[in-house]
Amino acid sequence: MSSAPGAATPAVAPWESPAALPPLGDDDIHVWRADRGAFARHHAACLACLAPDERARQARFHFERDRDRFAVAHAVKRLLLAHYAACRPDDVAFVTGAHGKPSLAGAAHAIEFNMTDTSDLSLIAVTRA
Repeated sequence: MSSAPGAATPAVAPWESPAALPPLGDDDIHVWRADRGAFARHHAACLACLAPDERARQARFHFERDRDRFAVAHAVKRLLLAHYAACRPDDVAFVTGAHGKPSLAGAAHAIEFNMTDTSDLSLIAVTRA
């Protein structure tokens, strides 16, 4: 996971060094790029981060590479949001809005996010409401 194009992927997974992530200021927008291929060695840990409904969605993909991509992208999203919300990854809960867009459950965090992915890359933007 890195914050700039061309930046090196860290040697450890983000859950191994969460203090390395910068704080999110009131006027900040952090955009993270996750090279899902670089997280392949952490696949089991990514699966463990997912909530039961995310694991069920992940299992419905026909191709293994798509299941792997989903697991990594959603685990990284969950880990980042847990960092910014100052909670554990398994405490991150999502609700779905009227148009299907997910958001964090509970307004206490006042954190907004968006995620998009293609091939082996995911982009996750995080800001305060």
